[in-house]
Amino acid sequence: MKKPKPPRVPATTLFAEALKQKMAERKVSIRGLAKKAGLDASTIWNSLKRKRSPTIDTAEAIARALRTPLYRMLRKPKDT
Repeated sequence: MKKPKPPRVPATTLFAEALKQKMAERKVSIRGLAKKAGLDASTIWNSLKRKRSPTIDTAEAIARALRTPLYRMLRKPKDT
């Protein structure tokens, strides 16, 4: 018997969760991250709140500013 597949988690959700975690780890504010990434603070806020999906370029700029590879921002967290 096949195992049921777990439900897919939207990339926007994965990115937002990773963004929140990385910002907390690095103790960086929305404005601070926006400045480092060369983006408007509303762009970071919209990504955090899942109001809008970031473009690939925007997601890369955010990941770069957090010194994290983009692929890690899009992975499901491991179950603990």
